[in-house]
Amino acid sequence: LFLPGVQALQALAAGNAAVIKPAPEGEKVLQILKQCLVDAEIPGDLLQILPSGVEYGQAAMRLGVDKVVLTGSAETGQSILSELSDSLTPSTMELSGCDAVLVADKADVQRAARCTAFALQLNGGATCIAPRRVFVTLENQSRFEEKLLEYLAEAPDGSGLKSELQLPASVVETTRAAVLSAIEGGASLLHGE
Repeated sequence: LFLPGVQALQALAAGNAAVIKPAPEGEKVLQILKQCLVDAEIPGDLLQILPSGVEYGQAAMRLGVDKVVLTGSAETGQSILSELSDSLTPSTMELSGCDAVLVADKADVQRAARCTAFALQLNGGATCIAPRRVFVTLENQSRFEEKLLEYLAEAPDGSGLKSELQLPASVVETTRAAVLSAIEGGASLLHGE
């Protein structure tokens, strides 16, 4: 599930209604979630799924909500907070997480690589808790890199290094800029261009 789905379930369990403005291309999975709730005899009107356009989320906030929960970029968070400030609407925001993997000297390198590969592929890598940085000792670096590439290439769901992914242009450009910045800062590329 996309994180907003989990948060919507929490709101519903607490006796609230919820409105979700999904990320681009996230509408289908949230419609499936809504159908599962209806099948579980939760009234369908308690969860509303908006189209993914930013303007729909902005319109919902202008109409009035009790709380906004956002997973997004720092820039989006600043924009939303600005809109919410006049009405003093509370919010919870997870903005551009930079979760790290730490692989210590005595770590089980194979297990660390397998867990990292799993975390990178979870929800196609589109989660706020996906690893963004890996810190590994020089002693373990080569083996970790080798095993990580091996596990990514063997992805059982076809999302490994061999597959062709269809990504929105904005994601490609953001990723390209982040990779170039990392390389300029001393990072090295393990796979691809």
